Amino acid sequence: MLEKSIPISIPEKVVKPGLVNLYFAAFAVTLPFFSVGCCLSWTSPTLPALADAGWISVDDEQGSWIGSLLMLGATLGAFLSGQLLDSVGRKRTLLVDVILLILSWACLAMARPLRSLYVIYLGRFISGIGTGVAFAAIPLYVSEISDFKLPGLIGVSSLMLFVSLVLFTRTPESPHFLVCKGRTDEAISELCYLRGNVPPQLIDDELKEIEMSMIVKRENKSGSLSDLVLDKANLRALLVCCGLSFFQQFSGINVMLAYAEPIFMKTSSSLSPAGSAVIIGTVQFLTACCTPIVVNRFGFKRLLMGSAVVMSLAQGALGLYFFRDVHDMDVSQLGWLPVSSATLYIVSYCLGFGPLVWAVMGEMYSPSIKEIGTSTSTCFNWFLAFLITKFFTNISSFLGSYAAFWLFSCCCIFAFLFTFFVLPDTQGLSLKEIQDLLNGKKPNSNAT
Repeated sequence: MLEKSIPISIPEKVVKPGLVNLYFAAFAVTLPFFSVGCCLSWTSPTLPALADAGWISVDDEQGSWIGSLLMLGATLGAFLSGQLLDSVGRKRTLLVDVILLILSWACLAMARPLRSLYVIYLGRFISGIGTGVAFAAIPLYVSEISDFKLPGLIGVSSLMLFVSLVLFTRTPESPHFLVCKGRTDEAISELCYLRGNVPPQLIDDELKEIEMSMIVKRENKSGSLSDLVLDKANLRALLVCCGLSFFQQFSGINVMLAYAEPIFMKTSSSLSPAGSAVIIGTVQFLTACCTPIVVNRFGFKRLLMGSAVVMSLAQGALGLYFFRDVHDMDVSQLGWLPVSSATLYIVSYCLGFGPLVWAVMGEMYSPSIKEIGTSTSTCFNWFLAFLITKFFTNISSFLGSYAAFWLFSCCCIFAFLFTFFVLPDTQGLSLKEIQDLLNGKKPNSNAT
């Protein structure tokens, strides 16, 4: 009787709750991304409100600092994340990230009672550090725990973060980190929990895979800056990732997110600026949900090229609208154009240069150089975001908004050319084949 009830039926029943534990952990650690999204778009409705607020006076120059300090902080956060993830672990790094984001929203909430612009600056910079850490730590943690088979912004953001903080008490540490630190017993315990409180023997194969990956990582861990720039494959990977980062930022995405509402205030659209910004945010979310399906069908390279073409047309159309408006040409029949162009831009960005630049970073670098390569590319990306967001208002004031949008449009054309001629087509290739390709060899050159 006992023999019939134990061997097969219990493992199957026990494995099912593993999905609950796994999804719970993934949900808990991804909650900060809600706050990060609010941080990135906070300036869009807030800058116009601050310009007319009675308790503070914010001019265009100060507004550009409010919009861009987040990106400057994210540059620092991307660098710090590399140190924290390996020294204190994934879970503690994510806890630090949540605390940073809570602190940033607390600063912004206190800015009005204190009537201080510098408190806003501080809050934005701290939120940037939290954003940089989140972009590095959350995808890494989720990838490591995954089964191989398988308006009121301040209030809302703070609530989500406090929920995340509470849930973290039940969130396990990454088994990869524990194995790396020699804490194998703890790794087994956490892995059993993530797979549904299964017996240790059921996770033996997965544990061996993790241990093997850590051994390979230790053997290959020669990742220094000199290795990054002196090795042909690593240098080409760095140039590809930094090039894509450059075009991602110079496509104008952070300008669109940070200044969406001020941009639409200048149009004659019957739709309110806040309503336009909400539409863009909704489109961004819905498009992001479809991205994995489209990527699996078309691959990185074709989607990036298509994204660049559509973004160029959308930015060009926005520039045309503002050119006609500045030169007193009739735009009464074109009120639909800014929102339509911005929506088209967001859709194409979310299907291409938004997520895929980060995905390319994940597969271009070899394991021995991945940490320093990804950290360097990410810091470069956020620093460019800072420059674009900070000086957009200066360019708009000096040359006109239309010139800035046409500049972004031209950059998207160059992004298409860069993707076509420089980015290798890695669809369906293994890591070794990608490295061969970066070294100038054909992917099947070693095939026998």
